[in-house]
Amino acid sequence: MTNARGLTEAALLTGLSVVLYLGANFIPVLGIGLIFLSPVPLVILEMRHDLKMGFVSLIVGSLLAMLVSGPVSALSYAFGFALMALALGRIIELKTNAIEIIGWGSLVSLACKLALAVIMFYVTGINPMNLDMPSVQKALDWVGTLPGISITPEVRAQFEQMFRMVPLIVPAIFIMAAVMDCMICYWVSGKVIKRLNHIELPKLPPFTHWRFPASVLWAFAACIICSLLGQYYPQLAILTRAALNVTLLVQYLFVMQGLSFIAWWLESKGITGFGRNMILVLAFFMPLLSQLTTYTGMFDMCFNFRERIGRRR
Repeated sequence: MTNARGLTEAALLTGLSVVLYLGANFIPVLGIGLIFLSPVPLVILEMRHDLKMGFVSLIVGSLLAMLVSGPVSALSYAFGFALMALALGRIIELKTNAIEIIGWGSLVSLACKLALAVIMFYVTGINPMNLDMPSVQKALDWVGTLPGISITPEVRAQFEQMFRMVPLIVPAIFIMAAVMDCMICYWVSGKVIKRLNHIELPKLPPFTHWRFPASVLWAFAACIICSLLGQYYPQLAILTRAALNVTLLVQYLFVMQGLSFIAWWLESKGITGFGRNMILVLAFFMPLLSQLTTYTGMFDMCFNFRERIGRRR
């Protein structure tokens, strides 16, 4: 690839990344999808060129974002997406196992998000660990004035309690967001690279084969103990907060394993495609079904239902 052609391609990929990122600010519904797609062009850029070209692209893209939407947007683009994308592209070149790629990519994504949170705190003074409850209450008051919407005192109390919990679970939110960003970026990048270069990236195991180690159950038990210690000994209150975050992460793993088992069971009954996916969506989002899915994942971790059922056939 000639230098001029390489520069042209890098410029196009950088521009596409910035357009996708900025488009998320102006397109209400589709914006969520666009913001997840914005790192993909930079993953491809790093894989087709090198890190030097990637960092030049990061600087140029950040400047473009700043010119269009201001310095805060530029910082968010650079630390929230571009750095993770370049790192993921490099990790893909170095590793041959999809789980390793996702693991290292998620760590980089988490580091970038933490760095962004620190920088944004010093730039804007907004601390994600401390939620401004008066602003939340004003927002709830405003929502209550909208036509056709009425917020009862009970519902309002639930919302306020939920928002009070958010600062306590910020670490867990950061970790889950980092993993989700990395997995979506890797999956979409794989589709694009396969079409452009006819290269297939390492694949994750089929979802029906996903299993997490039984040691996760010990982490859950440790969370219960730490939570009790924090309640009975105020000087150990930090244990309660740590246990809350780890519990959320562990419950997320329970849900994923439960969904994996349900997907395996449905496929064993010949239910695949759209029907299976709709059942999985309902099992994830409906509160009662989600709770049952959590328990299913917990017991599957302990007893390995798939192996036991398979033996009986």
